[in-house]
Amino acid sequence: MSAVTPTLLSITESLQKLPPSKWHWDIHHLAATLQITVEQLRGFVKCIESGGSGKKSDDSWEPNPAPFRTPIKLTDNQNDNVINLHYIDSGRKGSLTSSLNIPEPSPSVLEQESRLLRLGRVYSHNNAIAPRVQRDIVKFVIGTHQTLIRCYPHVAKFRQENWRDWVVCGNNSDIYQFYHLNYIAAEFCDVWDAPVGNAEPGDLSATVLDLVKSEIIELLVRMYVLPVSHLSTAVRRSTRRVPSADDPAIPPEAPRKRPNTTQPWNDDGDDHNLGTTTATIRRVMTS
Repeated sequence: MSAVTPTLLSITESLQKLPPSKWHWDIHHLAATLQITVEQLRGFVKCIESGGSGKKSDDSWEPNPAPFRTPIKLTDNQNDNVINLHYIDSGRKGSLTSSLNIPEPSPSVLEQESRLLRLGRVYSHNNAIAPRVQRDIVKFVIGTHQTLIRCYPHVAKFRQENWRDWVVCGNNSDIYQFYHLNYIAAEFCDVWDAPVGNAEPGDLSATVLDLVKSEIIELLVRMYVLPVSHLSTAVRRSTRRVPSADDPAIPPEAPRKRPNTTQPWNDDGDDHNLGTTTATIRRVMTS
C-alpha cells in the first residue's frame, strides 16, 4: 500500500483508470488494485455518499471538493453517477465486521458478508450478473455450493480437489475442462461473453470452453478468491480426448428437458430481492 494518504480526488482518478469489467469486484480486491486499504476505500465511499466528512453539529464538517459536494447514492444501481461506481452488500448477514480485513485472496471470502462494487456506466451492465449469481458460479466452480454437496457429493469432491489445478492446467484439468466446465457454462449461460447461447452440456467447442474459463478466472480474481497474478495466466487449449469410464466424477448425461426453476439458488442467505432473474438459473444440476 502507498505510504501517502490518498485523497478523494486521487482515488477518483485511479478509479477512472481501471479496466472495464462486467463483474462486481469484492472490496478487498478493489482496494488492493487501487493500492489503498479497505478502510480507506470505505471512507472514500462514505465521503462520496455524504458529500463531505466530519459532523455539521460540531463544526468539523468539511465538504468534498467539487464536483463531489452533492451526496451521491452509490447503492442506486439503476442510475449513473459521476464516478461510475455502484455497490451492494452481499453474503451472509451479520458477518461484515469479521470480513473487514482478509489479508490474502481466499475462498473463505465467500462465507462472509462483503461489499461488492461495480465499475462503469449502468447501461453497460449485464443485469443477469447479480452478486448472488457471481457467488453461485464461484461455488459451483470450486465445489462448495450446497446443492452440489447435498445432491452430487462426488462432483463436489472432485471440484474441491481439482479446481486449482484446472485453473493452471494441472492434474485432471482436461477432465474438469471437458466435463465439469460444460455443465457450469450451460448452467449460467446468460452471463458469458463467450458464445454459449442455449447449448446443452457437451455441445460446446474447445474454443468456447477456453473463453468461458478465461471469464471464470477473472471472476475468481475479482471476487478475491484468486490473486491478481492469475489474470495474466494464458489459457492452454486442451486436446479433447475420448472419455474413459475410469475418469473420476464424470457427470451423468443431462436430461434434454429440464423443469423451470422458480427461485434462484439460495446458498448463502442473500436477500432474494437482489434482482436475480430466473432466466439466469435455467437448469437443475444433473452432474
